[in-house]
Amino acid sequence: MLLYFIGSIVLLIILFFIFIRIKYRFWAVQPVYHFYDIYYWFFNVGIIRHELPEKNRYTNLKEIETIEPSKVSDVKLRDFIDLIQLNYLRNDGNTFIPEKENIMPYFEGHNSPTFLSLFWQPDVLLDMKTNNTVETKTLIGAITSRPLTVTIYNTKQHLIKFDVFYVDYLCVKKGFRKKNIAPQLIQTHEYNQCHMNQKMCVSLFKREGELTGIVPITSYNTYLFNMKNWIKPPPELHSKTSLLVGDSQNMYYLYNFINENKKWDITIVPELSNLISLSSSKNLYIYMMMTDMEINAIYIFRKTCTNIEKGKALLTLISSMNSTSIPMKMFIQGFKNALWAILLKNPEYHYLAIEDISDNKCIIDNIKIKTHPVCESPTAYFFYNYARSPVSPYKTFIVN
Repeated sequence: MLLYFIGSIVLLIILFFIFIRIKYRFWAVQPVYHFYDIYYWFFNVGIIRHELPEKNRYTNLKEIETIEPSKVSDVKLRDFIDLIQLNYLRNDGNTFIPEKENIMPYFEGHNSPTFLSLFWQPDVLLDMKTNNTVETKTLIGAITSRPLTVTIYNTKQHLIKFDVFYVDYLCVKKGFRKKNIAPQLIQTHEYNQCHMNQKMCVSLFKREGELTGIVPITSYNTYLFNMKNWIKPPPELHSKTSLLVGDSQNMYYLYNFINENKKWDITIVPELSNLISLSSSKNLYIYMMMTDMEINAIYIFRKTCTNIEKGKALLTLISSMNSTSIPMKMFIQGFKNALWAILLKNPEYHYLAIEDISDNKCIIDNIKIKTHPVCESPTAYFFYNYARSPVSPYKTFIVN
C-alpha cells in the first residue's frame, strides 16, 4: 500500500513535469523555482545559476537592443512610450496611458544601471512622392528592469541581503502576440543585463493571474473598490498625532523606519534616492503617521495612470506598515485620512485597488464592511534565478 502511494505521487510529479514542459516551454528551461523541483521544497538554495547566462534559441541579439533609459534617444523613447500607451493595457474600458513623467522617474536615483530592451522588426515603407521603398524599423516589443534591494530576515543565519533587477513594462505590440516575441524579449534582456552588470544575477517579476508553473516568493489577491459613495472621514487622530507627506526633506526617516522594522520575513525596496524621485514626481504618494516626532505608520499609494472607466482613474495602495505601537483603529483611520488628502488634490481618482500584502489586510477588511469589491485578482511575485520557500504576504513588504 505504501509503495503504491509513493508510486502514485512520483507518477503525478512526472506527469506534472511533462505538462509544464509542454504548456510553458519557455519557462520550463529557465532558472526559476518550478513546482516540480522537489529539492527546492526542502532547501532554500538561493541563486540557481551562478555563471553568466549563455545564448540559447530565445536569445535574439540581432533585433533586440538593450540600453540604459537615460541614454536612449528622444525618438526611441517616444516610440517606447507610444508602444506602452497603445498596447500595454487596453481592454474592457481599462486603459493604461502613462506619459514620460510617469515612466522615467522609476529609472532615476539608482546607484546601479537600469535597462531598456527594444525589439525592432525590419520594415519597408513606400515613399508616395518618389514611389521608392525605404527600409526602416518598427518597434514591436519592449521590456525594462531597475534595481531593488531584497532583505530576507527569517533565517537561522544572519540576514540575507542582495540586489535584484525588477522587470517591468514587458509589452508586445498587438498583431505580434503569440509569436514568441515575449520569450525572446525576456531571454535577451536577461542575457544583456547580466553581462552589462555582472554584480547582479537575480530578477524579480510581478504577475497577475496564471503563474506558468512557477512557485512565487509570495502571492495574494488585489481588491478593486469603487469609491463612488465614500465620504470624508472624521479626523479622529490623537492631538499629538499627525499625517506627514513623505518628501525629500523627511524621506530619510521613512527609509530608516522601513529598514529598522524587523516584523517582516522579507522586504524589497528601492534606494532612498529613487523613492525621493518617485514621490517628488507624484508617482508615489507617501504618508507617515507621526506621534511626538516618531513614525508610527506609513502608507504608500501608487499613481497607476490607469482609467477603469473614461475619466475615472485608479489609485493603488501598494504597501503599508504599522509599528504595532498604535491601535489598529488608529492605523485604519490614518489610512482614511491619507486617502482623503490625496483625493482632495486629485479628484480624478474614482477607484481604489488595495494589494493584500504587508499590513494592508486590516484596511481591506474594514472597507469590506460597507463596500463590496468590484473584483479581486490573484497577484504574485516570483524570483528569476533564485529559489526560496514562499513567504506569507503579511510578512512581506514591497515597494517597487
